[in-house]
Amino acid sequence: MTLLLGFRDAREVRLARGGRGGACGVRDEEDRYESGEHAAGSAMRMPRAEILARTVAVATKQVPGAREVAARVLVRVLRDQSFAAAALETELSRAAQLDARDRGLATELVYGTLRVLPWIVGELDARAKKPTESLPWEARAALWVAAQQIFFMRVPAFAAVDEAVSAVKRAAGPHVAGFANAVLRKLAAAPKPE
Repeated sequence: MTLLLGFRDAREVRLARGGRGGACGVRDEEDRYESGEHAAGSAMRMPRAEILARTVAVATKQVPGAREVAARVLVRVLRDQSFAAAALETELSRAAQLDARDRGLATELVYGTLRVLPWIVGELDARAKKPTESLPWEARAALWVAAQQIFFMRVPAFAAVDEAVSAVKRAAGPHVAGFANAVLRKLAAAPKPE
């Protein structure tokens, strides 16, 4: 199976590479029009380097997961004073590739975290050497989501910690990711609330 990342169909890939379109090497008017030969002759072909760059750019674009969607919603709600339902609906519509289970997970993470956020912040700050409010919003939201999973959901602690540390690393760098890893490991070792 050929991946046609960034292209509409196999004919467009052949045309971009300078190959021939159509069946059996016969080119029809549509092929000439799409390749640009109708106006400028055969000089309008896309170089291979551009094809590779276009394909890699599409292939490396990261698809947000349920945890990342939940963290974005929390940032919008707490930093930007948005309504949780509206922010969640907007972020879920942006992440249309999420299946029903991931949409449900994102919803539970948002509403569950908002429900007990003061307690989560207290637990995080009790195990950190410095207050977490000095961290960037995106890093704090990743910590909140991880704490929600560790304490209130049946998600393995190592999975919640790993996802959060990766998100913090993308948002604030490796130094802050190390801090998040230490705090979340302490949190995972703590007794669960009743």
